[in-house]
Amino acid sequence: MIILRILNSPYANDLTRNAVLSHQDVDNNFIYLKGHIIYEAENNGGLVTLKKYNGETITFSAATSGGSTFTGGTVNGQTIFTNGLTTTTVSATTYFNLPKDVFTTGGTYNSSNGTTTFINNTGGTFNVTGYFKTSDDIYTTGMTFNPSNYDLIISRNDNTNFTQNLSILATDMTITGGTYNPNSGVAVFTNNTGGTFSVSGFLTGQTDTYVTGLTFNNNILTLKQTNNQADISLLLNNLTGLTVNGSVSATTYLNLPIDVRVTGGTYSNGTATFRNNTGGTFTVTGFGGTSPISVVNTSSLFSTGLLATGFNASGVTDSIFLGSYAGYGATGASGTNLFGFNAGYGAEKANNSNFIGYEAGYSATKASESNFIGVSAGKESTGSNYNNFIGQYSGYKSINPSYCSFIGGNSGYETSGLTYDVYIGGDTGYRSKDVTYSNFIGKSSGYQTTGLTYSNFIGDSAGGFTSGSSYSNFIGYQAGKGFGGGFVGSNNIIIGTNVTLPNLTNNGLNIGGIIFGSGTQSVIGGNPTAEPTANGKIGIGIVAPTERLHVSGNIKLDGNLTFTGQSNNPIYSAGTVTSTHIPNWNNSNIQTVILSAATTNISGGTNIANGAVYTIILKQNASGSRTVNWGSEYKWQSGIAPILTSTANGVDILTFISDGTNLYGLIAKDFR
Repeated sequence: MIILRILNSPYANDLTRNAVLSHQDVDNNFIYLKGHIIYEAENNGGLVTLKKYNGETITFSAATSGGSTFTGGTVNGQTIFTNGLTTTTVSATTYFNLPKDVFTTGGTYNSSNGTTTFINNTGGTFNVTGYFKTSDDIYTTGMTFNPSNYDLIISRNDNTNFTQNLSILATDMTITGGTYNPNSGVAVFTNNTGGTFSVSGFLTGQTDTYVTGLTFNNNILTLKQTNNQADISLLLNNLTGLTVNGSVSATTYLNLPIDVRVTGGTYSNGTATFRNNTGGTFTVTGFGGTSPISVVNTSSLFSTGLLATGFNASGVTDSIFLGSYAGYGATGASGTNLFGFNAGYGAEKANNSNFIGYEAGYSATKASESNFIGVSAGKESTGSNYNNFIGQYSGYKSINPSYCSFIGGNSGYETSGLTYDVYIGGDTGYRSKDVTYSNFIGKSSGYQTTGLTYSNFIGDSAGGFTSGSSYSNFIGYQAGKGFGGGFVGSNNIIIGTNVTLPNLTNNGLNIGGIIFGSGTQSVIGGNPTAEPTANGKIGIGIVAPTERLHVSGNIKLDGNLTFTGQSNNPIYSAGTVTSTHIPNWNNSNIQTVILSAATTNISGGTNIANGAVYTIILKQNASGSRTVNWGSEYKWQSGIAPILTSTANGVDILTFISDGTNLYGLIAKDFR
């Protein structure tokens, strides 16, 4: 029984307040109530009108004959109205045991049988079937392959198995024979499965070279041939039974043998049988079961029997693709040779180039007139024109190189804007940019260089990380290599192991960290000059020479010294000395000393050189009368030390010749 009631209707004139409809009334009209919401009901003389939110109404008679009218009051306990009940207002709060609304409060789902059990607010349950259940899901659980009979067995989760025999894959498909039609230029080949395929584009007609005539003169037989072939001459010293005057014509000489040419043939199991125009045959053996090379109608050769060679390639003419996936998807490959797995895979506009090696030229674009040799050589390069890439990953992802040669693993790796350069050695020119007319020889030479031209870097890491070092020559391990963000400038010469020049040096020289120079030749125009530069300077042991020859340290000369001009040794001032003075002759051969103490002890000093000439200029201070006690190294005429000028500010000059131990002295006094 379904009871429709509204206990607390929000509408003041709602006739359904506390109203009860019998199950018979509702059941007879249930189909009209399903799926609709009723917000108001009216009872007019037993005619009930139900109003729905969608604007529709449902009307039915609720009157019964022989009924009575209950005018009001309270009914306690169970009361049965046998002839129906007509009411204006029924209160749910006063109608004893008025049934509650029934609604769903929960439920459970059984995946094994696809049934949902719902629970309502009265504690009752009801089932809904037809839902998805686990047994409805059918899927593959595995497969096995039996190599003895080539059966592939696929298993499902419902214990059902499917078997497919793959014996058709047991043997390779090979060419077993064929015929050739010389008139159409079409060859029809037969394979071991009984299938056939045709290859067209062969030359038609008589393509053999044959004799068109002959002459005999002075015992020389001359045969004329077709196809612009040279004449064949034969000397016949002994010839009997033939008299020839002039020429012999094949059309007039009765029974002259006709030319023999191939008219067709068949192929079977590695043997080709050819037929000629006389009906004769001959065989050629030694062919393989499957030809390793196929000829396409664009004068190109593709390897067969390998995976996807030249697959989806377009615009391919006069090219050779050998290797699995070689030239796969290549476009515009004219006059190009691709050898190796993935060689030239996806290459675009690769014209007149050679890609040799695993993935050589892979995805290269606009690679013209170039050679890529080695694993991934030129892979993903762009705009490579007239270049040579030799070595693993040489030229990898290079951009717009022209007229360059990269030889060695990773040479030219990810370079850009290179023109007329040579890179020889592993990692040479690695990630270098905007380099022109330069040469890099040695592992990592020119590594990540930028913005230079007309330079030569030779040696492991020579010139690495430099920038703007144009017109320079770096030779040796790490010669001129930039570090710490610094790098040398232009027109420099650096030769040696792990040597360079100060940051931003131009027109400089460093040889082995010993010989330095500045002001080197920097004029790039005109013919090379053999003249010295006006401001060139050489330093030995000094980085920044200030003279034509600037030496820091001792000089040893074996032989004569001849020079034009002056030789000067700057005077060293020891200043004012007190009671003791020890000369250091490395400061200068000529030294000045001002005496301030009453008596000053002067020793022979340090760094005395054999054969050296030393001079001490002794000056009295303003007081004068200062004396000197000379050390034992000083030797005087007759063993008597000279007496010094005693006048204030007096000057004496003492000159010594050294034998490396002693100092033999002379004095010139009282200079004013």
